[in-house]
Amino acid sequence: MTVRSRVPLIVAALTLLAAGLRLSGMGESLFGDELFLWSAVHDRSLGDVNVTVRETEKTPPLGFLLGWALARGDDADVLIRLPSLLASVATVPLIALLGARTVGRGAGLFAAAWLAISPFHVFYGSETRA
Repeated sequence: MTVRSRVPLIVAALTLLAAGLRLSGMGESLFGDELFLWSAVHDRSLGDVNVTVRETEKTPPLGFLLGWALARGDDADVLIRLPSLLASVATVPLIALLGARTVGRGAGLFAAAWLAISPFHVFYGSETRA
């Protein structure tokens, strides 16, 4: 098996590692800005969420709308973090691809590995942000 044929396997392994690290933080209690997002979307209508975002936020409403859609059911405090988790995990193979196309395959793999285990990226990849 050549190095070139192993790259997709390495990227897949790094993506799974990133997912595992970020999933480990999903069950923690909401804190800080997460509580603001939770209070803005929990038990409110879509219209109320739009009014709250328009009156109190300077950020685009997509994060709040996703939070509103996911803040239903028994595990709402976990599901509300799902968009951040998915975006964070998807960044790992994307950075590998970007690196491979711009500076080389080795640099892309290094960047993907670094991103997969970066404490900052792991923390914010398992925290909901508007």
